[in-house]
Amino acid sequence: MSGFISHLKYIVLKTLDTIYPSDWFRIDTNKVVVSSFRGKPYSGNPGRIATALHALAPNLDIVWLALDPNAPAPDGVRVVKYDSLASYRELATAKAWVDDFRKKYFPRKKKGQLYYQVWHGVLPLKKIERDAASNLDQMYLNEAKRDGKNTDYMLAGNDFTEQIYENSFWFSGKVLRYGTPSLDGIIGAPRNKIAKDTKRQLGLSDTKKVLFYCPTFRDHFEVADFDLHAVALRQQLSKCLGGEWTILIRLHPNAREHEAEVLHTNPGAIGVTNFPDLSALIMTADLVVTDFSSVMFDSLYADRPTFILAQDYEEYINGERGVYDIINKLPFTVTKTPEELLAGIENFSPETYAEKRQTFLRLIGEHETGKSAFLLAKHILAKMKGETVDDA
Repeated sequence: MSGFISHLKYIVLKTLDTIYPSDWFRIDTNKVVVSSFRGKPYSGNPGRIATALHALAPNLDIVWLALDPNAPAPDGVRVVKYDSLASYRELATAKAWVDDFRKKYFPRKKKGQLYYQVWHGVLPLKKIERDAASNLDQMYLNEAKRDGKNTDYMLAGNDFTEQIYENSFWFSGKVLRYGTPSLDGIIGAPRNKIAKDTKRQLGLSDTKKVLFYCPTFRDHFEVADFDLHAVALRQQLSKCLGGEWTILIRLHPNAREHEAEVLHTNPGAIGVTNFPDLSALIMTADLVVTDFSSVMFDSLYADRPTFILAQDYEEYINGERGVYDIINKLPFTVTKTPEELLAGIENFSPETYAEKRQTFLRLIGEHETGKSAFLLAKHILAKMKGETVDDA
């Protein structure tokens, strides 16, 4: 029955895409509609941009589309149910749209409306969009092409990502080189103060050193995949890098119910899955361990030594979609087992890592600004007013 209902919803909404009378409604030049990942609550790059928009224009009508219309949002933001008739009207009347994922259902975009596709992530490792077209579902491809055709602006913080957007997103608009909103809270932040405050919140002393482990989501949970050999790891860290260490573990939100199991497998570790500020945890870390989570790029820009621990490394590299060659240029130490991680720490050189990090940043042509959300919000507001803007 649920499959039938989903199919019926698809037919109804796809029909609305075609027949919805957008032209009946006048564009409100003071309204912007924002959404993230097809209906998530206020979050992500769009959330940061919406916050900047409200700060610059407190009277702007900001509409957030969420699957849960009762989802919390800051003052100055109206929440409307995603994929509802009301959401179609909001989109049909807004001057600008902001999203970080391909729109599945939306009314015909009218002349004079603006669409900012700000995507999600700093730099893709797995091939995406046109580069992975032979391995993508045809329905998604149709949605991606329609979304790309309607997109006016994208946003990038490095030349590598900018080129992928230009070449692989079925997009003929302009890529704005303002940076990545998710990094704004890291670049230029008072990292020492944030680290000190975060340690205090976690009950850690200022002198305690921190390894932050933040793996990505896996379809099938096996607690053994998260075994760091914590006791041996702390001993190795103290021996090779000095100081007294603790391990913080943050699981993906979709795996939060497994935190107790993972902590039991890693004696002495502290669970921070529910800690509200991921950026603060990264800036608190003296060393970061992840797999192929985008956290690696957050720690890269926070200038925190980073290790990849991926027991499924070969599977990831040789997966259906394939990977970009840039993965072989990452400055991080790649390990596939806890034992290799211990060896990697023993051989770690801060000086060598610093050199590799700078080489990588030059290779990708990074141009992060630390004020991406603010700059994009200014661009949106100017375009909504019909002002001439330098898109360089």
